[in-house]
Amino acid sequence: MSTPLKISADQNQSWLDQHAELELTGANIGWLNQLRKDALVQFEKVGLPGVRDEEWRYTNLRALKSVVYPLAASGASTAIELDATDNPRLVFVDGYLDSTLSSNSDIDGLTFTSLSDTLANNPDLLEGKFGSCLESEQHGFTALNTAYCQDGYVVNVAKGKAIEIILEVVFVASDKGAVSHARNIIIMQANSQVTIVEKHLGNDGQVYLNNNLTEIIAGDNAHIDHYKIQQESDDGFHIGGVFINQGANSNVKNHNVALSGLVT
Repeated sequence: MSTPLKISADQNQSWLDQHAELELTGANIGWLNQLRKDALVQFEKVGLPGVRDEEWRYTNLRALKSVVYPLAASGASTAIELDATDNPRLVFVDGYLDSTLSSNSDIDGLTFTSLSDTLANNPDLLEGKFGSCLESEQHGFTALNTAYCQDGYVVNVAKGKAIEIILEVVFVASDKGAVSHARNIIIMQANSQVTIVEKHLGNDGQVYLNNNLTEIIAGDNAHIDHYKIQQESDDGFHIGGVFINQGANSNVKNHNVALSGLVT
């Protein structure tokens, strides 16, 4: 279990200090390092959002902002039982891929893998796409995600390819008192099609912060159905964002069902 720290007088600096010693995924990639640096500058400028920010004026973040959550550690296990599936499925525990719980299929024209694997083995796929859906003036949670994301999922569907089976992604929160910054990137080439079901699970009584961000880049005439289902701890915080760039005649359907959580 991680231990949240009480916030200092300088709230922004408290978050930066807590994450200062991280060994970041893709630390050897120049374009990613620049995006991370720019995000830190943005976070220092705007900090976490509050009631004075129009989009957040009706969201009570007082409890969340009273402490700073350390980044969840990798390698954690989970007691949550997952339903059996015949579909390809990636499972992330505290924001990190758990390969022992994941299953995948070799489907022609489809990349379905983790962010950490993509940055290690095929970073060119994400250059110019990572962060491309975001406005330059990111809010504080988005900036923290860009600066400190360690893992997440990557989908790339080839031009003209229709994926007939559902792709499943499961995020499990197991580390009480920690934060995960998952970054997900979905790339739909022209005339492609896919359905993704993304679930977020957590045990009742756990307090944590799930800061999850998804970018969808849809090429011309691409079609995607993206379902996000939250069945998290009633004491958990879920800050999520889906940002989309669409080509001509593309069709992006994003469905979000929040069944639990203190702030979602």
